[in-house]
Amino acid sequence: PITIKLPSNLRSTLNEEQCLVVESILSGHSTFFTGPAGSGKSHVLSTLLKANADGIGGKQNGQPRNIVVTATTGVAACNVGGITIHSFGGVGAGNGSMADMAKRVMGNEYTKQRWREVDVLVIDEVSMMAASFLDKLSFIASRARNDRRPFGGVQLVVCGDFFQLPPVELSKDGFAFEAKCWSEVIKCSVLLTQVFRQRGDQTLLNILDEARIGELSVTSAEVLRRHSVLPAAAFANRSGEEEEQIKPTLLECRNREVDKANQREMDTLPGDVHSFSARDRGINDTYKAQLKHCQAPATLELKVGAQVMLLKNIDLEKGLANGSRGVVVRFQRPHNESELPTGFK
Repeated sequence: PITIKLPSNLRSTLNEEQCLVVESILSGHSTFFTGPAGSGKSHVLSTLLKANADGIGGKQNGQPRNIVVTATTGVAACNVGGITIHSFGGVGAGNGSMADMAKRVMGNEYTKQRWREVDVLVIDEVSMMAASFLDKLSFIASRARNDRRPFGGVQLVVCGDFFQLPPVELSKDGFAFEAKCWSEVIKCSVLLTQVFRQRGDQTLLNILDEARIGELSVTSAEVLRRHSVLPAAAFANRSGEEEEQIKPTLLECRNREVDKANQREMDTLPGDVHSFSARDRGINDTYKAQLKHCQAPATLELKVGAQVMLLKNIDLEKGLANGSRGVVVRFQRPHNESELPTGFK
């Protein structure tokens, strides 16, 4: 049962499905929520953290619960402002038997204390976690907390899309939901069905839904074929003169190929290069180490006409979402901070 209700100021930022997820977690239920890309999974997590910071569904003494946000990869952890589950759990690469890994954790007071102090453990991108590894984590948590219950009584929140990347050795280890501890821990599962990132384009939504489950219709396939190669006229204005436009996205299998393609296109552009250096800071060495997994480069070089993509949500109402495409039209220094987008001050 849902025993904690969100206040109206937070409910207004969520749809019913998202609200159910947050209220289920705040009510103390170990929860799994999933959905396609753009369905607001990251927004759900940020709302959960805000509600917890405000003392909603907190401990009996009124203090917020200790919610630790983790993910299965460094990039995913960076995106949600957390650390990798391997780093939090103190398990290294996660190799070895349950007993060996538990012995390693029990021999490290700092790691053991982390397990003892956590109230809610969030694991993002759970689709990439093997069933055997989830069971190992549950065993380790029970040992570290001296509690025989799965995960030592820690409330578990897992999210991700099992239609996306699977575990590396899927045939050997199985999906996380096939773990022995999954059915023992997860008491609430919610599917987020509303997509926000591509809303307003039903054709694209249909294509993405079909591609997600691997059943592309003839109609969708034909739409993709028509857009796979665009004529030069698609990038010209009404007078026939070429102007800077957003070009179709080229997908590569490896990051180094992506970097080569981007640099090749940048080199063809005229004009001066404008460099922007990141100013990073971390609470401790663990968080600082996550910077190497950040998708954004330490130094960003741009020219007028450069194709760009957002790597985080800025303003969904204005279409400024993670993955939104754009093109640099000019460089202009703001007169004051009020001209900067939210989150950039």
